[in-house]
Amino acid sequence: MAEKKRRLISEALIVLFQPIPRSNTSFRRGARRAALSAALALACLSAGCSEETPPVRFARTRVRGYIHAADKPVAGGWVEFLPIDGTVGNFRVAPIDRAGRFEIDGVGVGRHVVGLAHTDLEQPFASLFDTFRTPVRRVIPAGDLYDLDLDLVAEATRIEADLRK
Repeated sequence: MAEKKRRLISEALIVLFQPIPRSNTSFRRGARRAALSAALALACLSAGCSEETPPVRFARTRVRGYIHAADKPVAGGWVEFLPIDGTVGNFRVAPIDRAGRFEIDGVGVGRHVVGLAHTDLEQPFASLFDTFRTPVRRVIPAGDLYDLDLDLVAEATRIEADLRK
């Protein structure tokens, strides 16, 4: 790959530094500019490709759970885990089945925002649990499996009490 980049840069430089014939000056200037642009682009790209950082390794676990509003399961939609407060991990998403259950692999160990998207919840209750606005936080511990029981009525009550303080 490096040899191919060197060859392309060499060809671009050859075109760039060829003498310009007097009869076709404007065309050759355009070719020279194009060659210069290509050489600079290749030089920039090749410098960035010479080293790669290895992927970040982080502790992960599997999370399964039940999402409900009092006794009624939240049917459909998605549960989302967004790492926060220095937790190393990826944004993870899992579908919620008709019984309000979900299971997801690869959730980073640490603190997460737990949000919901495209559920059957009524507004404004649904927007309270939107991933980028919800105050729902959970610490996902290390281990093979973490069970999460998320009662949205209890969470809404807690949120309302926190707002009154």
